[in-house]
Amino acid sequence: MKRHADLIENFRDACLLVERKSKLERAEFAQRLGISERHLFRYHRLMKGMGADVQFCRSVRRYYFANDFHFDYGTSHLPSTADEDARFLADLPALPKGDEDFPVHLYNMLRNLARIHIVIKNSVPGTSESFMAEFGLTRRKWKECILTLRNLGAVFTYSRTDGHFYYENNFWIGLRVGVPVLDLGPLPRPLSTGEG
Repeated sequence: MKRHADLIENFRDACLLVERKSKLERAEFAQRLGISERHLFRYHRLMKGMGADVQFCRSVRRYYFANDFHFDYGTSHLPSTADEDARFLADLPALPKGDEDFPVHLYNMLRNLARIHIVIKNSVPGTSESFMAEFGLTRRKWKECILTLRNLGAVFTYSRTDGHFYYENNFWIGLRVGVPVLDLGPLPRPLSTGEG
C-alpha cells in the first residue's frame, strides 16, 4: 500500500504549495510535484471536495486558498488542534463513485484513515472485525488503511490483553477548514480555478 501513502504525501505537498502561495503556473505546479496536469486538476478537485476554496490570481500568477484550509499528517510537532482536525477529517461525508475527474477512492481513504486514527489514538476497545463492521469496510479496505497508516509513519500495535490498538509514536493526521464544508450534493462540484 506504499502507492496510497505516496499519493497522500503528494496531495499533502500540493496543499502546502497552495497554502504557501507558491508562484507557479499550472504546468510548473504539476512539474514540481512530478505529476500530470490532469492529475493536478484531480488534486484541486479533491481539495475543493474537502472544503477548500482554491483560487488562482492572474496578476501574481499564484494559486491560493481563499479560506483557512490545511491538511497534514506527521509524527512530530503535534498541532494543538490535532484531535479536532482528525475529527473534522473523519466526519467528512462519504462520496459515491461516478466522477472520473474526482479521486473518490483517495477522498474516502483519507476519511477512513482519520476514523481509524481516532480509534487508535483514544485506545477504543474493539477488534479489527468490530471496527470493520462499524466503518462499513471490507477486510481488504481495512488492510489497505492499516498498511497506509504505517507507510505514512504511524507505529501502532494491538493489545490482546486490553483489547484495543495503541500508538507507539506521536502520529497524527487531520484537516482544518475555516468555513463549514458546503453541501456538495451527490458529487463534488467542478473546481473553479479562475483560469480560462
